[in-house]
Order: sequence, then C-alpha cells, then structure tokens
Amino acid sequence: MQKARFGPVLQQLKKGGRGVEIGVCMGWSASFLLGALNPTEFFLIDPFSQDSFEKVWKTEKMVDKPSTAYDFVIERFAPYIEKGIVKVCREFSYDIVNKFEYASLDWVYVDGDHTYHGTKTDLDLYFPKIKMGGFLLGDDYDHIEHSCYGTWDVKGAVTDFISENPTAQLVALYECADGKSKTYYIQKIA
Repeated sequence: MQKARFGPVLQQLKKGGRGVEIGVCMGWSASFLLGALNPTEFFLIDPFSQDSFEKVWKTEKMVDKPSTAYDFVIERFAPYIEKGIVKVCREFSYDIVNKFEYASLDWVYVDGDHTYHGTKTDLDLYFPKIKMGGFLLGDDYDHIEHSCYGTWDVKGAVTDFISENPTAQLVALYECADGKSKTYYIQKIA
C-alpha cells in the first residue's frame, strides 16, 4: 500500500541521505521510506498525542496493541534506533525545526497537520533546511476532510507555498492507487 502512495518519483530522492517525516502516527510511511531510501539518518517527528492514537486503533484491528503510538513506533524501529539511523522526536515540527541546519536535509515528508495553516507552516519552516535539488513531499494533496483539528487544505497550502517561493518547483503530483488522493513532490531548484 505505501509503495502505491509514493509512486515512481520516489526514485528521484537521494538514497542514503538525511530525511525527515513529519507526522509519524504508527510509522507505516516511515517504514516504507526507510526501506526504499536507506537513509543514513531519519528523523521521525510527531507529538504522539493519545487522541490521534485512539483514532488509529479504532480503524486497526490489532490484538496486542502497545499502550501508546509512541511505544509502538519505538518498538517498530528499535533496531534502527539502536544503530543511530532512526531518531524519534516526540515534539511538534515547529518546536524542533531549529535543530536542523540550513540545507542539511535531502528530503522531508510532510504528513502532519493537514489544515492549511499546519501544512503551510511545515513547508515554510522546512524548505530552508532542504539541500539544493532536495525534496519536500506529502500526501493528501487534494483530499478534503473535516476533522476536530479543522478542514484539510493541503492543496491550498502547497499552491500558495509554490507561488511565494521561486526556488520551489512542483515537479509531480502522483495519484495514489486508492484514487482518493495525490502525493506532491516539491523540488528545491536554483
């Protein structure tokens, strides 16, 4: 399922580089990206709120569930954490962004707060951290949903971000296999 979400453009992302995922939830996308890109460092950023964890368990039929999503992710990535490859950051993306140096990341997968404000904030904060030729990517580009956190508007945030940043180029919109959403790829160009 995760491969179908990212599409062939994923091959353009640097293998063996430094990456970030914002909005980890249970680590499904992170697990796929780890295998596909084999990063030397992979930062998983999520506050791991109990509220979002309970919503996931209502949709997933797992018998031996851990007490929190954070516990699940720590267990899932334990071998990579021990090797120093995966670093789980239990923080909001806007609180940890300054721990990353300018132009130090090869790619950032934005899958956190899908409201206009949340998505636009992540794009604005993390774009300077991307190396030239690197990527910001995210899913649910044209998926509209109303949640307790507000109405999703990833498309609006991406559109405005691109129009405000001349070095940001939307290089692909990949329709996911489920037909419900698209993954966007923004490349940092000269």
